[in-house]
Amino acid sequence: PWWYVDLQSSRAVSHVTIVNRADCCQERINPFKVHVSSDTNILSSPTCGVEHSFAAGQTEMTISCGGIRGRYVGVHLPGSDRILSLCEVEVFQVSGDD
Repeated sequence: PWWYVDLQSSRAVSHVTIVNRADCCQERINPFKVHVSSDTNILSSPTCGVEHSFAAGQTEMTISCGGIRGRYVGVHLPGSDRILSLCEVEVFQVSGDD
């Protein structure tokens, strides 16, 4: 499964903060990837680092994207039979990239 947001224009993405669920099933998100793309074909686009995983009890993670430019930012759970459950995703652009 995957999810993405349309930023409406191309942006240099500094980092993405993801808030995971805090009740049950926190491990469902592990592992995951964050992608930045110029089109909706998120899965073939550059990733912000490698696969990421939340530690037990961790509910928030900030992932550096190093200024990758794109209009769409997505979260992807590799594999099959996975459940994607996100509480919040915040995308931050590089300072001065207007």
